[in-house]
Amino acid sequence: AFVIILSGCTDDGNADSKQINLYFKNTSNGPVQVDLYAEGDLRTSEIIPSDQSGNVYTFYTRNSFNNFGFITDSLVIKYPNDNGYICSPSTDLCISSKPSPINSAEADFIKEEDRYYYILSQQDYADALNID
Repeated sequence: AFVIILSGCTDDGNADSKQINLYFKNTSNGPVQVDLYAEGDLRTSEIIPSDQSGNVYTFYTRNSFNNFGFITDSLVIKYPNDNGYICSPSTDLCISSKPSPINSAEADFIKEEDRYYYILSQQDYADALNID
């Protein structure tokens, strides 16, 4: 499973701002690669081993919780078998069993201490689409 983590704190010197760290947590039996695109350009790519998490993006905000749609126009989640998901506002190739990481609400993330995680599970791996 794959998890996205968001963490919040106010150590930037402004009590009205909080740091948001977006993470994926992979709880599947194998690695997963997550590519984040913004304005058509690859901004970050991370391979997350099984039972580990990867911080995909960090930003400060004075607003309420923001999901990946705040910073990206698409996310590609890819497993070693070339199956996975393409999550964007203009595609239906994202995870269908739960809200997309781009459109998720705060309640769709797992919060541990000051971090928010989007979980990629073994079931997400099993249900992944052929995106190659």
